[in-house]
Amino acid sequence: MGMQKTGAWGGIGCKSERTAQRILEVCLRLFNEHGVAQTTTAAIAGAAGIREGNLWYHFRTKQDMLLRLYDGFEDALARLFSRDFEERFSPADYAAHQAASFRLVWEYRFLFRDIASVYRLCPSLKSRGEALAEKGLRHIESTLTRMRTEGLLRIDSKDIPSLAINVWIVSRYWLEFLYAHHGIEDLEQRHLEAGMQQLQALLVPYLTCSLPEVAMEPADARSDL
Repeated sequence: MGMQKTGAWGGIGCKSERTAQRILEVCLRLFNEHGVAQTTTAAIAGAAGIREGNLWYHFRTKQDMLLRLYDGFEDALARLFSRDFEERFSPADYAAHQAASFRLVWEYRFLFRDIASVYRLCPSLKSRGEALAEKGLRHIESTLTRMRTEGLLRIDSKDIPSLAINVWIVSRYWLEFLYAHHGIEDLEQRHLEAGMQQLQALLVPYLTCSLPEVAMEPADARSDL
């Protein structure tokens, strides 16, 4: 008998873990659609097709579910940061990396659009979020430095930290900008693609060649389940 598939949030493929995984998938969808504060455990149980008492068997509180989802986000981000590139860092490599970053933002968009509610529900996540933000900024600096070394960017090394901060700001606050400036709450994939275009606009003055367009995959299609 073959090995059962490991889920996106860890664990083995037993019935109990599959149920817990389905609950987390539903929880992620509802958090993304309605926000953390507006999503009740009763709504999560109903959408998962189970009784609320059965939900408590797997997760005693909404906070427990949020922590598991955040674990999954951290793991996905760590994989993105540790991705190995070919010996030469090509424009296609950077474009694909940028697209993967924005897909991750889209998949966990409630963390970027409603972080205040997240921290109110689970204050311990604030320090983890700050650490991730710092890692993200360092990763962007490293990526831009690599692009400069490979001749993709014509920029003085002393200007890379400032450019990295601007890239980080657009990546982190793009969804909040859409809401604050345009009143957009129901996010679509085209909004994500617009964010990618804004990031590329930051690089245009320094690029020595054009970046290829990367088609965005369906936003909520999880290939690892």
